[in-house]
Amino acid sequence: VLRILQLSGAKANADGTTTLIDDDDELLNIRDGRRRTAYQPAEFDHTIWFMGTCTYFGIGAPFDKTLESFLQKLLNDGGHRYRVENASQFFAGRYQDIFYNLNKLPVKSGDIIFICLQGLVPEKIPFFNVDNVFDRPHNFGEVFSDTTHLNENGYNVLAHMFYDLLVQNNFFADLKYALPNAEDDEIGRAHV
Repeated sequence: VLRILQLSGAKANADGTTTLIDDDDELLNIRDGRRRTAYQPAEFDHTIWFMGTCTYFGIGAPFDKTLESFLQKLLNDGGHRYRVENASQFFAGRYQDIFYNLNKLPVKSGDIIFICLQGLVPEKIPFFNVDNVFDRPHNFGEVFSDTTHLNENGYNVLAHMFYDLLVQNNFFADLKYALPNAEDDEIGRAHV
């Protein structure tokens, strides 16, 4: 856990974006400014992007035990041709950085973006609230590595929740997506 908490750092770019400094350590596995996701398929049709704070970054977990890596394995096992990318930069509350980086993502039609805004409830953006997921009693075992950060069990639980949300709400249907609006997107899908 201590090695995972020792990032090589991040750099601020002139355009307002931030980039993680590459770290070839087998636990962190940061390349090209992003934390790698395990189990990524070579061939895929769309990408699921995760952007946000330490929860999406996967602080406290090796790269193959993050939310994104667990979700990628579920997608692979389910036959879904999606690649999961961890575009989180370990922002630690600097939410404006998320939106600077969001504008630089190579997003394509049919991609899905999840943004972690801990403690913020957006008015016009569909959201998925996981505030009470780990309230006891539950059958997940220990899910925290400290008072606020998840461990591998916690990330696995969230990956299953996200997978169920995607499957139950037909995110994988072969449709042409448009930007959502409040009238016809009650389930909170955020397609590009």
